[in-house]
Amino acid sequence: KDFSKIFLEFDSISVYELLNFWPKEFKETVYDWMLSNSKGKISNFSINFNLFDSNGNFNFNNLNGKFDFQDTKIRYMESMPWVVDIDGNAIIQENKILFLISSGISNDLSIQNGKVILYDLDTDFEQSNVNLTINSKNKHVVNYLKKSPINVKNYKKLENIEGNTKIKLELDFPLIIDLPTEKITYGSEVNIKNAIFKGIFKDYNIDDFIVDISIDSEGVSYSGSGALINSIVTFEGKQFSENNKLIDTVSGIYNLNSKYLETILPKNSLEYTGDININFEIKEDDDGIAK
Repeated sequence: KDFSKIFLEFDSISVYELLNFWPKEFKETVYDWMLSNSKGKISNFSINFNLFDSNGNFNFNNLNGKFDFQDTKIRYMESMPWVVDIDGNAIIQENKILFLISSGISNDLSIQNGKVILYDLDTDFEQSNVNLTINSKNKHVVNYLKKSPINVKNYKKLENIEGNTKIKLELDFPLIIDLPTEKITYGSEVNIKNAIFKGIFKDYNIDDFIVDISIDSEGVSYSGSGALINSIVTFEGKQFSENNKLIDTVSGIYNLNSKYLETILPKNSLEYTGDININFEIKEDDDGIAK
């Protein structure tokens, strides 16, 4: 009639070896997902739980524990690259496992820190929430996106940007093996700085380019600034779907410096001072047609 308390401790064990201790028919969805999508080393593992309930029935409850992990690999989608060299620690709490990530790499993307929660483990619909902060060169981000199921038109303009990128990424998805894209809820905040937007028109670039981008399932919004022909341009825009076409709209102000006028207007006795503020708005569809 008493609760049966179980304690387990390991100094060091691999994820695969740990799964060998997994109770049969207990949370098979989580077991299958971890078996297919996780590899690595675990240390300082400890866990305790009640093996039977107050009626003497076999039932895991009051589950608590913790462990550290090193040289770990995780894959969140079969079509995407593994995240490797993951270090951090984890906390086990009744119906969820919290992973606190201190470092990791995925195809030249460097994970600065992150948090992964496997939750609703006491239900038949186990879920995962991923929060990552990623630092990388922008070209590495573009190369990574090319491996994803995201339409290349959604990020085509990023190919023209050279600079440093910081990404705060959040994903929510169910713990299933063959995860379809439509099951992923995502959001991202992207900051690109110390950059150059190449070939804005003819051979002109936007230098000292900065842009902040917000991405979710509804679309993309962004704002930024830079130096174009020794003058400052500021802008904001959004990208969305309209009648099954991807629409990109951007508006802003181009603060044209008077010194530039001296280089394009005929030589005469006039002196140019001040600035000209040009308001602009551009609408472009996914065929590349701009107005």
